[in-house]
Amino acid sequence: MAGRNGGHAAGHRSGAGPAEAFREDLGGLSGLNEAVFLVGYRDEDEARGRGSKLPEAFEPQLTAWTLEEIVDKGFGPSGTLLAERLSEVSRPFHLHLDLDVLDESVFPATMYQLPRGMLWAELAAFLAPVVAHPKLASVSVGCYDPDMDEGEALAPAIAANLGRIFG
Repeated sequence: MAGRNGGHAAGHRSGAGPAEAFREDLGGLSGLNEAVFLVGYRDEDEARGRGSKLPEAFEPQLTAWTLEEIVDKGFGPSGTLLAERLSEVSRPFHLHLDLDVLDESVFPATMYQLPRGMLWAELAAFLAPVVAHPKLASVSVGCYDPDMDEGEALAPAIAANLGRIFG
């Protein structure tokens, strides 16, 4: 899940990043776009203005849902749909969560602050079916900048919320 920049990990996995990012024994490069799900991004206009490669430009096309699309479907139903799609992937999957998917009002400790992000409860509702998926192999969390968190006041809330989500 990525709020801004479309998820660097997804870009590398789909072949848009440097070739050394993934060794063949880790699944190789590109051609695996059917196993890349970019969900929750909300900077499409900014990316288009910078001339960035947008999700629809990948061949084969990867699955990409804006935050607006997730809101329209509902957080829980969208998470369920994602879990169903993940069941179609033949191997275990890795979940990378960029915390900048959260709204800047609840998570300002990131360089990539954008309005109209998720609240913690919405993120939890979306991720519940994904976290419960039997093919979930690993999780990484990014985009927390302790230098932007005065006195690291947000760190306990981050830990508590992630503990509830990933329990």
